[in-house]
Amino acid sequence: MLERRNVRKVKIDTDYLLELRMKLNIPFFVNSRDGKACMQVSLLSAIKFFDPKTSMNLAKLDELTGRREGQQTWTQQGVAAIAKLGFVLKYYSGEPLEPALRGEDYIRAKYAGDEARINSILSQSNMNAVIESTKYLLDKDIFEEKILTIEEIEQHVKNGHVIIILLDWNIVKGKKGSYQGHFVIVTGFDENKFYVHNSGPEKPEENREIQKDIFLKAWNAKGTDNDLIVIFGKD
Repeated sequence: MLERRNVRKVKIDTDYLLELRMKLNIPFFVNSRDGKACMQVSLLSAIKFFDPKTSMNLAKLDELTGRREGQQTWTQQGVAAIAKLGFVLKYYSGEPLEPALRGEDYIRAKYAGDEARINSILSQSNMNAVIESTKYLLDKDIFEEKILTIEEIEQHVKNGHVIIILLDWNIVKGKKGSYQGHFVIVTGFDENKFYVHNSGPEKPEENREIQKDIFLKAWNAKGTDNDLIVIFGKD
C-alpha cells in the first residue's frame, strides 16, 4: 500500500517571474527592400503594435522620414516622422542634438581627416531631412540628452512601451570590422538576455536573444551615441 504524504503547495510569485522575464507581442517585418530601411521597419512594427488596423507601409514611412532609396536614416528623422503621426514618445541620446543643425559642416568637423567616412555618410544621408527633423524635435521638446539604465529599459518594456534602439550589429554578431549601425525593436528581456526584432536583411529574426553584456557593448559602441526611442502610445 502506498504511503500517502502531505504535499506542500508552492505559491508561485507571478510578480517575481515577471521581473525575470517579460516579452511583448510586437509585429515583425523584414527589411527586404534595399536592406537599409531598419528604422522604417522598426517604426512600422511600433505603429502596428499600437494601431493594428493602420494602412501604414514602408513606402509611406520612407516619404515621412525623407529617406531616399539606398540611404540610411538618422534617429531624429524616424522620431519626427512618428511624432507627426500622433504618437507620444521620447528620444534619448548620450550626445547633444543641436550640432546636427549644422548639417554637412557638422559631419566634416566630427570626422575631420577621415574623408572616406565623411563622403560615405553624406552620400547616404538626406541632410535637409536631418536638419528639419532636428529642428522639429527641439521645438517640440521630444529630445533629452540622457543615457537610460538597463533597469529603465526593462521598466518601459514592462509598461508596454515600445523601444527602438541603435546597436553596432557587428558586435552583436561577434564580427570584427567597422561600425555597423542597426535599429532594432526591444521586444522583451529576462534575467540574462534582451530579445529584439532583427529585421535583417541578413538573417532576419524575431525575438532574437542577445546576452545583456553584449547588448550593452553594442549600444555603447562609438557611433550609436546611445540613441534610444521610447514610444508610449498614440495620443
